[in-house]
Amino acid sequence: MKIIRKGDEKILGILGEQEVRDLPCRPLRYLLQAQCPDGTLLYNVLTGQLVLLEEEEALFFRKEAPRPLTPAAAQLAKAWFLVPESYEERNTVHVLRKILKMVQGKNGITGYTILPTTGCNARCFYCYESGLEKVYMAEDLAVRLVEYMIRHKGEGPLRLHWFGGEPLVGMQRIDQICSLLTEKGTEFTSAMTSNGFLFTEEVVKKAVGLWKLGRVQITLDGTEEIYNRTKAYVCECENPYRQVLQNIRRLLENHVFVTIRLNLDLHNMEDLRSLVLELKDVVGGFQNVEVYSHVLFENAGAAPIGRTEETRKLLYRKQVELDSLIFENGMSRHSISLPVLKTHNCMADTEDSVVVYPDGRLFKCEHVEKGDDYGHLDSGLVKREITEKFYRTAELPGCGSCPIYPSCILLEYCRGITDKNPYTCRYRADACARSLPEYYEKAKERKKESKKENKKESKKKSEQESPFSLT
Repeated sequence: MKIIRKGDEKILGILGEQEVRDLPCRPLRYLLQAQCPDGTLLYNVLTGQLVLLEEEEALFFRKEAPRPLTPAAAQLAKAWFLVPESYEERNTVHVLRKILKMVQGKNGITGYTILPTTGCNARCFYCYESGLEKVYMAEDLAVRLVEYMIRHKGEGPLRLHWFGGEPLVGMQRIDQICSLLTEKGTEFTSAMTSNGFLFTEEVVKKAVGLWKLGRVQITLDGTEEIYNRTKAYVCECENPYRQVLQNIRRLLENHVFVTIRLNLDLHNMEDLRSLVLELKDVVGGFQNVEVYSHVLFENAGAAPIGRTEETRKLLYRKQVELDSLIFENGMSRHSISLPVLKTHNCMADTEDSVVVYPDGRLFKCEHVEKGDDYGHLDSGLVKREITEKFYRTAELPGCGSCPIYPSCILLEYCRGITDKNPYTCRYRADACARSLPEYYEKAKERKKESKKENKKESKKKSEQESPFSLT
């Protein structure tokens, strides 16, 4: 067994080495496996450890059935790749999460999702905010928001996420909030979820400078005809699709990381394949871009979508095909990432993040629902029962045996949970497994570079310490 990635020190410190007993063992359920030219790669999602197996060791993972430990497999058992037949790994995940949460403790509020407005310049049929009143943040409320952020600040820079509506419709408030934070010497970084239409050259320069914008997520719904029809922008622009593609390039050229989300449904599932190939020509040369697909929620928009089980199966098959195409063209978000044990799902079940509505109300989730506000900038937390319901977890059939279970947390109150199903989970596990060989190759490259640097340093040190000099 050759260790490629050591794993999480905290988790390994809590678990320690597994005591090897003379019992039949089976593979841990939370493993990902892939072949590479050098042998078999095995990744432990529970501990975060990646190893390269010799042939004798790899035999243990060809079948699920328990078998007696061999000397070659004993080390794998110590490292939690093999466990006794009766072992309950789900319980271990839950215990680890509790311990890690206790260790992390509380650190104030560092994450803010801010809606400067609920107004938008697009009219997407699937928008979950379609029935919300259009609200714009007032100037005096922005001042109070900055005071609130400084008063409740934890360690490290603030993380601001601009959301909407379309946040750029309310960019005056973004300017104001970022200017005030800068004046008060408060460090921060920004990210944004946007349709991308208003990112002119002037706006991008201001975003990089004043807003400290590092990441943007932009949604595309198809190639030109389908995109323009779906977005239905409130503007006189002749071709919004081309404008948005140009703006994406502009962001990338200014070193902003862009995540492109492809919204998938029956009306565009074939067209999105063409979009992926077109995107390769537009953004394929950039390293600061990633593309992924997302099946539209059934319970959102002006006309909620009702799907049969057959339709769901079809869409998730199409998603598998689409994300495989994205991966093959080098734009996948899973290209070099590995799943790790998570203690929280998202902003909703953490205490260091808050969503601020344009009128000052506080929420736990950016997918705002009427009645889910738990407080206000001026009064703080007033409805603890609201926050507590966002912390409750849930599981779907098959979750516990899924290979990436430690890295996946479902929240009982999440509006998207009804759209989760086994097709998605199997796809994600497969995508993560496909990333193992690429991660391994990157690790080998880093090791070679490190050896070169060490040789240079060693040679330099030797020359400096030598009592002889050459003339």
